[in-house]
Amino acid sequence: MKIILVDDESIVLQGISTVIKRLDRDWSIVAECNSGEDALPVIEKLCPDVVITDIRMYNISGIELAEKIRKINQDILVILLTGYSEFDYAQKAIKLNIFDYLLKPTRYNDIIESLTRAETHLRERREKQNFQNDLIKKLGENKTALREKFLRDVMNGLLPVSVDVLQKCSEYEIDFKTFMVLNVNYESQNKNFGSDYEDVVLMDFIVKNIFSEIINEAGHYILLTESIQNFTVISENSFLKDSWQDYVRDLSIRAVNMLWEKFEVKIHIGASEVKTEIEELFDCYNQANYALDKAVNNNEPVLYFQDLKYDVNQNVYSKSIAEAIEYIDKNYQEDISLKEVAEAVYLNVWYLSDLFSREVGMTFSQYIRDKRIARSKELLKDKSLKLYEVAYQVGIKEQGYFSSLFKKVTGVTPKSYRDQLEN
Repeated sequence: MKIILVDDESIVLQGISTVIKRLDRDWSIVAECNSGEDALPVIEKLCPDVVITDIRMYNISGIELAEKIRKINQDILVILLTGYSEFDYAQKAIKLNIFDYLLKPTRYNDIIESLTRAETHLRERREKQNFQNDLIKKLGENKTALREKFLRDVMNGLLPVSVDVLQKCSEYEIDFKTFMVLNVNYESQNKNFGSDYEDVVLMDFIVKNIFSEIINEAGHYILLTESIQNFTVISENSFLKDSWQDYVRDLSIRAVNMLWEKFEVKIHIGASEVKTEIEELFDCYNQANYALDKAVNNNEPVLYFQDLKYDVNQNVYSKSIAEAIEYIDKNYQEDISLKEVAEAVYLNVWYLSDLFSREVGMTFSQYIRDKRIARSKELLKDKSLKLYEVAYQVGIKEQGYFSSLFKKVTGVTPKSYRDQLEN
């Protein structure tokens, strides 16, 4: 604990100083001053924990000194030395939050007790401040993690219908006015980095750090880690640049070139269209994914969604629905259920049902029905197959039900359809 003594009586300074220096405590007198005027620059320079000052001094009084100390640093504790006749005068210092008052002539035990209380006060204040800092840090980390999860859920279409997206954006301080999504995939061909965990993590840090520094020139961004070698960047036109999208493209190409030239890292980037509503983040993410797949397949470093010759009949789904459709397409010949598919893609049954209908434009049952009927039309071309065999191969065990379902969808029975093919 650093202490500065201020008194215009040298004998008082010497007495207090001698007592404190004799004690085996972690207390240090860093300066002794004979006036408040001399003390001010010393206090400002040394920033002590405690200042012990007489209340009556020439030029600057102890109260005036305390007032000036508060302007320098409110955390410095001030202990006033005052006589009986000056006690009423000392009460004016209450509003200055003086730590303690000691009556003169001051007993040395009183000084020691006052400094001990000051030491305890400083320690408790530091502990409280450290606790608050840790709490703020943890809250900040948790808020960052929650914000990233929220954005991932929006991008993947995993938010329950009941969630107010705009309200959540306000809570997480997300305010995208003009934005686009970049999905990034990279592969290291640097022989100096092996497949050890430490090397992989270090390379991942290098790639994301360099990409972040470059894309930051385009404006505010949020980087979301998907996995090692894959990440997503939401870039915002926070600088309101003209031709901002072209600028992002130029920065992306610069990142591609730098990572290859300096680290032999091959990188592919898929970019979405520019959007203005947070609810469109889902579409942006899937556009960027589609562009990234094309970039990887065509060995292109950067591809923008709008630059692709996009087949309007090609559907772009969220990851969960794409996996669900893939599972259905592989297993529709079996007696599969919505529950089975939900378990396969790790979603709640009711949530999958709602999400499937919204994205695909038909219910789960309708999709399987149409899939089975479409396949049965192909099989009916083979005259060697009996109708019950066709039904069985598309996952329908009863021929009667198959015939009625086929007619409901196509308007004719399976037999009539086959006859039409022959004619």
